[in-house]
Amino acid sequence: MMSELIMRIPYLRRPFHQRDLARRERDAALSELAALRRTRAEARGWTAAGPDAVDAPAASARAGCPAGGDVAAWFGCEAFFWHPAQDPEQDRRIGAFRDYIVRTVAKDRPSVEVGPSHNPIIAKRLGFDVRTVDHADATQLAKKYTGFGVDVSRIEPVDVIWTGGRLSDALSRRDAAAIVCSHMIEHATDFIGFLDDCTELLAPDGRILLAVPDRRYCFDFLHPTSDVAKVLDDHRQQRRIHSFASLFRNTTNVAARIDGTDRIAWGQHGIDDITLYNGDPEGGIDDIVAATEYIDSHENYFTPSSFVLLIEELRFLGQLRLAPRVVTRARGCEFLITLAPAPHAAGRPPLAEYLARKKFLVLNMLREERERLQYLGKLLDG
Repeated sequence: MMSELIMRIPYLRRPFHQRDLARRERDAALSELAALRRTRAEARGWTAAGPDAVDAPAASARAGCPAGGDVAAWFGCEAFFWHPAQDPEQDRRIGAFRDYIVRTVAKDRPSVEVGPSHNPIIAKRLGFDVRTVDHADATQLAKKYTGFGVDVSRIEPVDVIWTGGRLSDALSRRDAAAIVCSHMIEHATDFIGFLDDCTELLAPDGRILLAVPDRRYCFDFLHPTSDVAKVLDDHRQQRRIHSFASLFRNTTNVAARIDGTDRIAWGQHGIDDITLYNGDPEGGIDDIVAATEYIDSHENYFTPSSFVLLIEELRFLGQLRLAPRVVTRARGCEFLITLAPAPHAAGRPPLAEYLARKKFLVLNMLREERERLQYLGKLLDG
């Protein structure tokens, strides 16, 4: 009921004073909802015992974070929400991810949205100076999504049709204040190449804003988290079509049964059961082996900390010139990452600092995995 109430607040269409009041009401409701979720989780035994459950600074200090446990300052971020104790602050400062993107992207500067599909975020109708990049034009997209229960009238004209090659070759301007991608980066066959292209298109003070599915809360549930070796290998091969591994893993995609309903994307809920919904993996293996053209798939699988670790490792190796600026915990099935060009003067961190950051992120990846397993309590202990 609380979620339905929040979704019904149409604050963007109200006069400014009413909009601001609605925003405050929404933020208060989100904080209350987060507190209710934590209380329910604690009652069901899903939260971790011990000091890590409530004390983020102490946990970060034990993991090697200097500066009094201020993780955001350590990583040079504006905000780094990595611990359950920070959930109320994240909901207050960030709120709903799409709303945050709309609030923070400048309307009077050029921007790019890659793969908005049927639901653009920084839409032209909202007044954004945006170039839309997609794999098909608006007519083809409307035809594709008709019958899927979505509002195809929201589809906007596509400025650049991009079906392969470098994104930076498809777009001539190099002054984007923002590049927005929602549920797109996981499809990139060359993770490094795509982000490097985005870097080329940014203004010096530009940002890349990514809404990313969290493998813990979607059909990637059983898939391994992508590591730096994997994305380096894809980049060295200049991969343009999906790997056999990613296509084959689609045969083990999972639906979660929650309250009697099977869902391919969900949030922080207890899971009653899982379903391997793609069936027999043998049936399509010959088609996968013979594939020479692009077949869509998730190529990489992330959690918030694993994504930041990739950025840190690739920057240390000189493969990317980006650094995280905003990092969130998951909401629903996704998390939000904002990246910005790393200052040339800063360079890469010393080896000792890089290793300390890596240790912190690896430990938090294990903490994230513990959260995932807590939601499986009914299934594993039954």
